[in-house]
Amino acid sequence: MSAGYAGRLKILGVEYIVLAEAWNAKNQAPPTLMGQAFHDTRSPNRYGIPAFYALHVWAWKHNPHGMFVDWNPKVSCEEFTAAHAGRH
Repeated sequence: MSAGYAGRLKILGVEYIVLAEAWNAKNQAPPTLMGQAFHDTRSPNRYGIPAFYALHVWAWKHNPHGMFVDWNPKVSCEEFTAAHAGRH
């Protein structure tokens, strides 16, 4: 999400996450969605969760590096503050 229109949050994209242990127990290859392979994130990781597969989809914000790339250089959390967290 991003602090956008008049300081309100707006959705920019989604991230699908599948825990690797559960997926790997029944599958040989990483998950895919509409032909896009999920990225493998090992543990330990910065989220403090078990290893997982993830796929970012920048559906509402153009990413010059591609719709399914993890990071979008046009998105920043600089404008987000704790005050935004409580708004709906």
